[in-house]
Amino acid sequence: MNQLAPQMRKAAIDAAAAAGVLIREGFGRHQEVDGRPAHDLKLSLDRQCEEKIIGVIRRSFPDHAVLSEEKGYEPGREPYVWIVDPLDGTVNFFHGLPHFCTSIACHELDPQGNGSTSSLPDGRRIGEACVGVVLDPMHDELFVGTGDGQATVNGRPLTIAPVADLAEAIVVVSFGVRDDSIPYMTKLLPRLTEEARKVRSLGSTALDVAQVAAGRIGAFIQRGTNLWDFAGAAAVVRAAGGIVDAQEFAPGRWRIIACNPGLYPRIKELAAL
Repeated sequence: MNQLAPQMRKAAIDAAAAAGVLIREGFGRHQEVDGRPAHDLKLSLDRQCEEKIIGVIRRSFPDHAVLSEEKGYEPGREPYVWIVDPLDGTVNFFHGLPHFCTSIACHELDPQGNGSTSSLPDGRRIGEACVGVVLDPMHDELFVGTGDGQATVNGRPLTIAPVADLAEAIVVVSFGVRDDSIPYMTKLLPRLTEEARKVRSLGSTALDVAQVAAGRIGAFIQRGTNLWDFAGAAAVVRAAGGIVDAQEFAPGRWRIIACNPGLYPRIKELAAL
């Protein structure tokens, strides 16, 4: 077991909680908009939350690398990287829909690239997750997954019960913001609606993936997402016994399936457009 794991877990939880305070205080209030990219928004609050998170992490781990949505990549001297999305679901937040979260993960770095799938700007490759945390601040739910296979929500253990029939499951998709992701998801949608009990699009990748770990969602599918959008939640799903199939098809662009293990073969088949 990683000797730093308990300290990493505490730092991740404390950092998410610090961001959660700002998010709850800001919800329903006027927000300063930093940018309006297509199908998305950038808020000043995103940056404020990110600064809080990185500050907490740096107090315990000043020499770790950080990859975050707003600041990008900050290299460190130790073989670990923190992957941060301070406010995932910014559009929902801005429009008053209470479905958004903070997502934080810490991964080991693997200089040899053994089994890793993504490299950082300094050439080091991302290895196994040490901890992943997803905080839903409006519903007061904290999802935690650790590298030793322990998954919890508000301290209660999470273990995914296999579901074999897609007709018994809710499938969630995200259309993303990129020009190639929207046509892909639009083409996939009819396939899913024919077989799943229901298909939804909820608007927060990390929180949607965490719902797979909780057994509320059978599968989540997205193309064109970023690593920080799902890294924290992926650790929770894997620790709970679920499958996360994440493929980097272009630099920094991922196709992800997070799934109940019983549904994975069929979901993978449907998603192979």
